[in-house]
Amino acid sequence: MPSFSPSRSTEDAAPSGAATGDTAGSPGQDIPESELLLSLFVQHMPAAVAMVDAEDRYVMVSSRWITDFNLRGEELTGASHFDYFEDPDGHWKRVLKTVKEERVEQGEEARLVRTTGQRFWVRWEVRPWYRSNGERGGSIVFLEDKTARKEAEEALQVSKDLLSSVLISSLDGIMVFQAVRDEAHRLQDLEWVLVNPRAEEMLGYPADRVVGQRLKEEVGDRLLLSLFDDLEAVAETGQPLSREVRVAGDGDAIRWFHITAVRVGDGLAVTYRDISESKEAERKLRESEARYRMLGENMMDLVCLHDPEGHYEYVSSSVKRILGYTPQALEGQTPYPFIHPDDAERLQSDEGDKLFSVSPTEKVTYRMRTSEGSYIWLETSTKIISDADGAVEKLLTSSREVSDRVRAERAMSRTNRALEQRNRELQDFAYVASHDLQEPLRKIRAFADLLIEDFNDALDDTGRYYLERMQDGAKRMSQLISDLLDYSRITTRAQPFEPVDLNKVMHHVISDLELRISDVEASIDVDDLPTIEGDETQIRQLLQNLVGNALKFYREDTRPVVRVEAEELAPAMRSGDAQGPFVRIRVIDNGIGFDEKYLDRIFTPFQRLHNRSAYAGTGMGLAICRRIVERHDGELAAESVPGQGSTFTITLPKRQPKPQPDEAEPGDRLPDQGQSSEPASIT
Repeated sequence: MPSFSPSRSTEDAAPSGAATGDTAGSPGQDIPESELLLSLFVQHMPAAVAMVDAEDRYVMVSSRWITDFNLRGEELTGASHFDYFEDPDGHWKRVLKTVKEERVEQGEEARLVRTTGQRFWVRWEVRPWYRSNGERGGSIVFLEDKTARKEAEEALQVSKDLLSSVLISSLDGIMVFQAVRDEAHRLQDLEWVLVNPRAEEMLGYPADRVVGQRLKEEVGDRLLLSLFDDLEAVAETGQPLSREVRVAGDGDAIRWFHITAVRVGDGLAVTYRDISESKEAERKLRESEARYRMLGENMMDLVCLHDPEGHYEYVSSSVKRILGYTPQALEGQTPYPFIHPDDAERLQSDEGDKLFSVSPTEKVTYRMRTSEGSYIWLETSTKIISDADGAVEKLLTSSREVSDRVRAERAMSRTNRALEQRNRELQDFAYVASHDLQEPLRKIRAFADLLIEDFNDALDDTGRYYLERMQDGAKRMSQLISDLLDYSRITTRAQPFEPVDLNKVMHHVISDLELRISDVEASIDVDDLPTIEGDETQIRQLLQNLVGNALKFYREDTRPVVRVEAEELAPAMRSGDAQGPFVRIRVIDNGIGFDEKYLDRIFTPFQRLHNRSAYAGTGMGLAICRRIVERHDGELAAESVPGQGSTFTITLPKRQPKPQPDEAEPGDRLPDQGQSSEPASIT
């Protein structure tokens, strides 16, 4: 910085007007030569210089003072320095006051603020100046504008702070190396210049341990040493490096790093990221994909993935076994070119695409063409895969060949139709039996009665015996036909299931058997019975037959006792397909009982264990009971000890299953191949 220290012999103060925005001194004025020279000297000094008097008023200033601080056009002479410059912290006033005490003040950096608000940073020095008589005249202020440098330093500091923040917060390890070369400029080693905190964690060394150290000689980082030749190539050629590296850790641990290196000057910037977790996730994903692919490839079903429009994107290898195509032959196409035209028309109805719109619990059945040109039946279920917004992203279908089942169902349908025809024939027969067969029996019995009434005296004992046998046979024949009709009507004239109060039913049964109960002086004990779903008429016949049998097969020397009890069972306590809960009803008597070796006979039509002369009946009662129980999806069993009594156990569902649509209805069954198609079914 230029320094100006006028001696105490310097001429007196400069003339008025020496400090203006246009000139420091006017040649036209009558100015002493020494003062003029001083004015010219100050004006043309290569620095911002100002002379102020003891009151801090400008005496003269240099041209640089005017230009550096944007004072052009200002009348400075006689004006106070603080008319143009603010001093918010009092710095400059303190400096000028100190100089008045004949001291020199200087500083490397201070802030200078114009009253216009413009700010400068200056290097400064302030000295006193003296008049010719030796008195101090004021101060000379030397300023060097450092604003540009200060702003550059501040910008650089901001950049450094930003870089430091980036380095500290970066998830990547960042290191900077300086090349270490020999006299022939060959790369010998790399010296650490910078290490960020993340790199410290990955290296396992603090930055102050490695910065300034050499990679090969001092630290010997295993990962970087393994890449030294590659790093050398980056430093020599400038070609960046990007690589994933597998590193064995402690024990069986494996770590993966993604390394990048770029040349920076005569050195390298190396970043590396620990990608072990992502590589492990990739490995697990590959294994999962392999498992699912293996599962899909080995499934018996045909598994396919479609885009939202139905085009095949993935087809399992089972397509070769089922349809004869390779997966590639179907990929990119929809199923419809391969589906039978009749089925395709019905699947693509005005109501929408039934093949891809059914729920996962529904299935659609249709015919599909094989590579040989024939058609087989497939049953397909579809799962819609949606994105987070609910839009369809993929369609997953699983298809199974059901040709054998379709043929079996059609055969069953034909069998059902034949069975329905036979049932109708049986109903016709039942009508004939109830009308046409009963009529001759009634005539036989009527004429027998007439013979006894009109010709009884003409008949001897043998004739009357024959007539009695004839009447008895006709009566038994009539009862047999009646029982046979009851047996057949269990299903042909059944009523819909509805709630049945068993207490009410037993009340009617006891009322119907009142005379018989009175005749044998029997005791009937009935527990509180539940309500079930069933055919009330048939349930009544069931209980009446069982209680009636107990009143029929009693011991002569023992008063008959019949007990009817019930309990509710959990589903697991009963075998079979019906769903619980169930009700178990027991009819217990103390009658004659029977040998359990005859259990397989007692429920068979027309089977009797006793002579007709001892116990009346046709042998149809228990057969009718079993038929009623089976119609209610129940079970009927018996236990007995001869001479001690019998127990008949009825197990029935408390609620009957809801009837399902008849699968034999038109449109629900599928035709044989080659026949005209019925509507594709959704079951």
